[in-house]
Amino acid sequence: MGAPTIVHNATNYTLNTSNYTLNANVIVYNQWASNGGFGLGEIAVEGNELVFRTRVPDGSEAPARAVWRRVDADTFKVVRQHRSAQAEGWTDDVSVTYRRVKPTAS
Repeated sequence: MGAPTIVHNATNYTLNTSNYTLNANVIVYNQWASNGGFGLGEIAVEGNELVFRTRVPDGSEAPARAVWRRVDADTFKVVRQHRSAQAEGWTDDVSVTYRRVKPTAS
């Protein structure tokens, strides 16, 4: 399996897939942050969303995640979410919408 790389301008992180379980709809991945941090996580397919979960050292789910949602054929929205001890469910922190555009002639 190839190793896709995602480079985000603000954080410069790399996504390196290491295992995909077809029946569970989960991709296990390793991530490295520009500050030297390293983590393991999984990408789960939930309906029409890709949910990026990071694991903390004890193996439990971290209280933050990213959810990728397709808006249309050329657009998707990424939402960073957190879960606090006081609130049920996930709360949106910030979102970024990515849109594919046609290249301009130079």
